[in-house]
Amino acid sequence: MAIAKKIITTYAEMAQFIEDSGFFDTVELDETGNGSVTCKDADGNTVFAIIGVGTNAAKWYGYADASNSVYEQIYGVGCTAYSTANGLMFMHPGQYDGAPCIVSKTNNGAYCVLIPTDSKVAWNVNLFKATNQKAIAWGDVAPFTNMVNSGVVVTGQSNNIPIMETANQTVFSPIATHNPYGTPSFFADAYFLPISQYRSECVFSVDGVKYVTDGFACLKDI
Repeated sequence: MAIAKKIITTYAEMAQFIEDSGFFDTVELDETGNGSVTCKDADGNTVFAIIGVGTNAAKWYGYADASNSVYEQIYGVGCTAYSTANGLMFMHPGQYDGAPCIVSKTNNGAYCVLIPTDSKVAWNVNLFKATNQKAIAWGDVAPFTNMVNSGVVVTGQSNNIPIMETANQTVFSPIATHNPYGTPSFFADAYFLPISQYRSECVFSVDGVKYVTDGFACLKDI
């Protein structure tokens, strides 16, 4: 399929974009209160949700089962959204709006979510590092708040925006989830980019395969 892109500003726009992607069996929009979008699988299980908690705040959720989930609260529903043949990627502009949220499937065919954190990088004077994120898949086991990290080398900042080290090659690093012992689980079509030629929002191709990226992680198309 062709990669689709949309600037999202409302919950209605988000729900429609996700619905159009065809990635979930059911997409529910609730515009009452602070708004929410809930995405379900074929069995009616909620596997991904964005729930407003204020005028400019929302909790982004990924689920392991009906009783266990993880979330991060960021500035709201507004973002740049992409859909590919293998899932959805949401990028948040600015210095404190988080690394990308990716919703895809694991090697086991389970829905999985990479949860954005409050800032792409954390720094103290001259200390720069990639920020941890949460990754969760349906069927994961405790602890559900395990952290993953892109390993991107950040060399500085400009107007509080991270300056990332650009390389002459691109390395795809798996994004693992906290699976039951003996059952490997990782994002089948999304990767961290610890070393990369692509350090800004773009679509790039490797060996004829397209990927969309924000510079930290990428999502495969076809």
